[in-house]
Amino acid sequence: MLPGAELGSRTSCGGAEPGPDQVHGPPTCPGRRDGGEIGCGPHGPRRARLCPGACCPRLGGRGLLSQGVWEEIVREGWQRRYAAGDMMLRQGSPGTHLLACTAGLAKVVQHRPDGAVLWLAFRGPGELLGEVSVLSTRGEPRSADVVAVTECVTQVLDAARFRRFVEERGLGADLLQQAMDRTRESDEYRAELVTLSVSERLARTLLRLSVLADSRQLTGLTQEELAQAVGGSRNGVAEGLQRLRAAGAVETARRVIGITDLGVLRRWAGCTCRPAPGRNTPGPTGRARPPVPPCPVCRRGFAP
Repeated sequence: MLPGAELGSRTSCGGAEPGPDQVHGPPTCPGRRDGGEIGCGPHGPRRARLCPGACCPRLGGRGLLSQGVWEEIVREGWQRRYAAGDMMLRQGSPGTHLLACTAGLAKVVQHRPDGAVLWLAFRGPGELLGEVSVLSTRGEPRSADVVAVTECVTQVLDAARFRRFVEERGLGADLLQQAMDRTRESDEYRAELVTLSVSERLARTLLRLSVLADSRQLTGLTQEELAQAVGGSRNGVAEGLQRLRAAGAVETARRVIGITDLGVLRRWAGCTCRPAPGRNTPGPTGRARPPVPPCPVCRRGFAP
């Protein structure tokens, strides 16, 4: 039996997206001090650094922005927690704010005019949520729901403040790269739907979730959610999990999937990536190496 994972004490918005009165309220991070100082209880005040406690977690999983940019973004917001199942952002609502996810797993789903619910992506630590409507020059509403799969910890950023922050820091290129990476992910997903079996797509989904959550234990997922993510049926997912269990790649319990042999799962997923130097690691000439595209299979920041 696999134990479930908890992030700590639960405080949430009660299932509703925060309104403007909540978004523009004072910062709730317990480590924030007047005058821009940040500390955390016994750690004392610290200026221009992230609190080392849970109130200001560092970048984790598959962050698409650099560490330095991410730390600046997190410092601009204030903390908000969501319980599993809470609506974090609602389709059709105005882009009054965005969220920077620092812990937990969320799913992005779109409601179609015919009533169908379309799965779009999983999101996790180190990723921005709702930034498209915030940055839209046409004032477009949110195009999808963002729902917490597990308990999520985020930093809330007001739209106007974030736009000003992007302009002052010259972050247009970073956000463009993030948009390009997500477009490539969507293209890869569509190709997988017609070229891979359900079991192979399931193995890739579990591998990507492990990278995203930076954990070999995945909690909170239902077979229905996995079926939406792999573009298959619940029966197909159940059969795929059975094959992966028989191969020794995973073991399962209620809403818990544990990866027991990462090598086997990678083979099922067709992942052969290898570690690549970080973007700030000096190359042979002493200059910083250029950023390396994520692996298209597991989406870790590795080179194929």
